[in-house]
Amino acid sequence: MSQKFGNGQISRKLSILGKNVLDKNYSVLKDLFTDLISLTLDGIVKNLAGITFPKYYLQKSLFLLSTFQIVRLESYGVLVLKRSRDKLQEYIKPGDHLLITGPNGCGKSSLFRIISGLWPVYDGTLIRPAERNSSEHSRPALFYIPQKPYMTVGCLRDQIIYPAHSRSENCLDKKLLQLLDDVDLRGIVDREPEGFDALGDWDSTLSGGEKQRLAMTRLLYHAPQYALLDECTSAVSLEAEGIMYETAKKKGITLLTITHRVASLAKYHKLLLKFDGEGGWTFGPLDMNELPILPNRETIEKDATREKTKINHYHMLQ
Repeated sequence: MSQKFGNGQISRKLSILGKNVLDKNYSVLKDLFTDLISLTLDGIVKNLAGITFPKYYLQKSLFLLSTFQIVRLESYGVLVLKRSRDKLQEYIKPGDHLLITGPNGCGKSSLFRIISGLWPVYDGTLIRPAERNSSEHSRPALFYIPQKPYMTVGCLRDQIIYPAHSRSENCLDKKLLQLLDDVDLRGIVDREPEGFDALGDWDSTLSGGEKQRLAMTRLLYHAPQYALLDECTSAVSLEAEGIMYETAKKKGITLLTITHRVASLAKYHKLLLKFDGEGGWTFGPLDMNELPILPNRETIEKDATREKTKINHYHMLQ
């Protein structure tokens, strides 16, 4: 059916019944697509605001509307978390790397999406710090990396400097090669005959671990004031993960990390924000003595070998 209908036209070889079926399906899909466009996130949230939710549901799923009165990024670069019930304020200054943990569904990713501006704010105020301009380029205030990073349409160079574009960005390939070396990803350039100018379906071409490394390369390229890292190294080895975090810190990037791999990432952070899954949370200095035992060197090496084997096998199948 994809060959007969992939170009948006119904083949003449189909029977009258077949044409009618496809025409009907096309009409349904067209109406559905039109409805989806009209249902913006803004409209959805406004509709939710008029619904009375049970207290339990509010605490578990909409804690950002009930638990936090305000989430602020002050203009001078300080993250402020303010809890409404006891007026507790916590300040996260540049360099105060924050680790965020909690059970699935407690709202960790929702917090990042609101801070980064992907989701609207309907309760409280969000004030973002201004971008800092330098002789080279403007430094973003925030840079958000999800667990499954987006691969844009364009050449390999565009994947690295996203959301910028090579046609408007004066980027040096020598600098990009150094950034790829920092995340052990130079091989993706070497295997492409056209190098950085290579075009392809990068979402299918790159493995999960490679896409996460590429997203970290974007972070190093843009060097924001704050990095919102949402399980963004879950598919890479512990050793590679550590190298990437150390490199980001050396560039003066303040790390806010959501992770379930607390033991391996704790040493790169100073503070811990822990959600209990019931609407409550605790905040304070990160105590290494209260964390799970770190994996030994043998476990880390096995993890790295397993990742390289998966990547090699993945590219053999392409």
